[in-house]
Amino acid sequence: MGWDSGLPTVERRLALAYAGGARLTLSSENARTRVTVTLPRASPLTGLTT
Repeated sequence: MGWDSGLPTVERRLALAYAGGARLTLSSENARTRVTVTLPRASPLTGLTT
């Protein structure tokens, strides 16, 4: 299992926990990669196992 399978998993788990309100974005510039996670102010859904 490599990096290509890990980020989609994180993205899916965030979407489930925050009912689609969270975002995971990737950008690359000058041989550097930035991952940004944006979360809503509301808490994640309770009782959810991801």
